[in-house]
Amino acid sequence: MKPLITSLLLSGILFFSSCSKDKTDSLSPIPSTAENQLSQSKAKDNSVNCLTIYDPVCSCNNKTYSNSCFAESAGITCYKKGACKWENGTLVGTFYRSGPGIKYNASVVTIKFNNNTFEGSSTIENYPAICKGTFKISGQEVEFFNSCMWTANFDWSFILSGKYKFNISNGKLLMARSYPNSVSDTYQLSLVAATIN
Repeated sequence: MKPLITSLLLSGILFFSSCSKDKTDSLSPIPSTAENQLSQSKAKDNSVNCLTIYDPVCSCNNKTYSNSCFAESAGITCYKKGACKWENGTLVGTFYRSGPGIKYNASVVTIKFNNNTFEGSSTIENYPAICKGTFKISGQEVEFFNSCMWTANFDWSFILSGKYKFNISNGKLLMARSYPNSVSDTYQLSLVAATIN
């Protein structure tokens, strides 16, 4: 029995003494994926190594960083977990109406979204009429409920109210709705500031 215990103890000592103290050699390779690469990468300031694990954060300057390490190494101290989203930020872009025989100009619009509320303005009065209200998202559709009182001196179909189809393409939010007479309203917006709660 003693020889067996001695043999086991010697095997254990040899096993532990053969382990490398260099941490880089002791890890076996982990398969990488597009969203979760554990390879090390130099951060912007070249003095910090950040793991390239995709765990996005949204900064106050409206930039999505791969993770908090990359944000902090870029000097960002104000951020929240998750990628920047249009429904909690300020968007700027254009609005235009189009249809057969219609030649409307584009209007520059600014819309601030925050916690299912919105408010905004346009460079051309009541084109569109944005003001303020609430909104809800269902799939690829957003529905606006405008809470402002309006006068009768313009076409109320320009009020930001009702249902719009939306998608995000090339970093822009596109919202559109169509009318029975082949006329459509389109918003093309870019996120310029994220709201950090």
